[in-house]
Amino acid sequence: MIDTVLVVCEGNLCRNPLAQALLQRELADIVVTSAGLSASRGVAIDPVALELLADRGMDLSSQRARRLIERMCSSRI
Repeated sequence: MIDTVLVVCEGNLCRNPLAQALLQRELADIVVTSAGLSASRGVAIDPVALELLADRGMDLSSQRARRLIERMCSSRI
């Protein structure tokens, strides 16, 4: 059974944090995380994406970009 989902995009600032939040809301029993192929580690989520999520009752204000590393693809994080 799948218990972890990793959402990947380029920067980990907009698309995949949105996908992460929406998936997590629908898949409450699964851990959903995200990372970016070229992410600048520690950068806050895009303000427009943050506002879109807030409008839907979701808060990712503590979300910070992280770069995809091999370990994320092969282990539970």
